[in-house]
Formats: sequence, structure tokens, C-alpha cells
Amino acid sequence: MGNSWQARDALKLSASSIPKIVSPKTYPKGDDPFGQVVWGELVLHTRFGKIEQLPPIYSPEHEFHDETPKSITSPFQELVYTNMRVVKSMIYEWYQKHQTCANQEYGAVELVRWDKAPGSLVPGIDLLLVESTGNKEGECRRISQLGLRKERVPDEEAVGADAFRAFVWRMMRMMKSSRRSGRKGLSRSFKG
Repeated sequence: MGNSWQARDALKLSASSIPKIVSPKTYPKGDDPFGQVVWGELVLHTRFGKIEQLPPIYSPEHEFHDETPKSITSPFQELVYTNMRVVKSMIYEWYQKHQTCANQEYGAVELVRWDKAPGSLVPGIDLLLVESTGNKEGECRRISQLGLRKERVPDEEAVGADAFRAFVWRMMRMMKSSRRSGRKGLSRSFKG
């Protein structure tokens, strides 16, 4: 979820579910309450799902890690694992924020569920990926963000082999007609 005015306005219009803020706490760096923050805590009441496994943190040994373990059976778990392995911003953020602790666990916190997500106007969900800190029960730190959208499934007839042949056939006719009329190429056929 972006922090633009478009996303903020969309929260009022098309968010079907947002977390309830139980208590926010911030500890400013100086006297300015609107200045830099040294540390903060945000307690939310929202949906939470456990993430069973994440790929290794980026390092020279794991630079080209490209397999998903067979132990991951859920499509959601596989999607999270793959994104944490291939999406550069997620790799970088996790590399920067990860801190190992004993019995570490990972999870996904629902930030917003969209009826029509800003930009795509399709249903979706924005998640905050977190890891346990090891300090106290239930305390987590952000390691990344993941936005999922449910794109419309295309009509099979519109993207099948017959539709492709029809498109190629139309292109061939356009090329023949442009040659007969003395035009060079297709560029003039597509200008509007």
C-alpha cells in the first residue's frame, strides 16, 4: 500500500477491511513531537497468518538461490517465499531489517483488504511481513510489505490459439493493403 493521497482517499471509498489501532507509542529523538522517531510500537487488532518458511537472507552464498523447497505446499506460502527471493525491494528490506533470534517465527499482518485497490481497481490485500523479535511474546518487527491483487481471469477464447491466428491474419491483411497502397510498413495504419 502506498502512502500517496490516492491510497489514503481510496481507504475511505474502497477498503472493505482495515486494522483497528489499539495503541500507538513513539519515542522521539529530540523535543520535537513531529521530528525523527528513535523507536515506536504499534498494537493492532487485525488478521494474522503464520509464514512457515522464508528463503535465506541475501549473501554471496545465496545470491542465486532459485528453488522453492518441496516442504512448502500452500500457494500463499509459495507466493511469499518466491517474492522474498525475487522482488528486489523485498530482498533489500529484509536484508536491512532482519535480526536473528531463538525460535524465530514469521507472519503476515493484514493492513488493508480492498474491494477496488488504488491503481488496479481490482480486489486485493496489502500485508506487512513481520518476524518475531525474541524480546517478548507477540512482539514483531517489520521485514517487508507485500501487495496482492486478484486480477480478472481472461476469457479463454480471447487469449487462445484461435484468437492469436485471427490477430495474425488481420496483421497480414493490413501489411498486404499497405504494400498495395504504397505505404511503408504498418506505422500509418496504427496512427490515430
